[in-house]
Amino acid sequence: MVKTPMKSNLKCGKDASFSERMEVVCRFIFLKQSRKLISKEMKRNIKFVRRWVNRADDVLVEGSVQSRRKGNVGRKKTYSEEERNQLAAKLMGTTQIALANKLGICRKTLRKYS
Repeated sequence: MVKTPMKSNLKCGKDASFSERMEVVCRFIFLKQSRKLISKEMKRNIKFVRRWVNRADDVLVEGSVQSRRKGNVGRKKTYSEEERNQLAAKLMGTTQIALANKLGICRKTLRKYS
């Protein structure tokens, strides 16, 4: 007898809506449902349910179900547009290495942002 793999109904890898996050917290606190039951009925991963059940107290205090993601990710600009123009003006008549040594910064930084 050959067993076929069971298909999972769980949604994985998607950001949950605010209503789904709040629903998890409400089901756990007000309806006293277990984590597994919530997971099964909402067709969500158990890790998702655990995460929001663990944050239930914070959600009730703050009244919001914001995810804890950083707002601005990635490398930040070292120099503003004005500073870049000033560096470009100073660069006239000299080399990048000489200007970097004079300013006391790494030459790679100067090359990247000027």
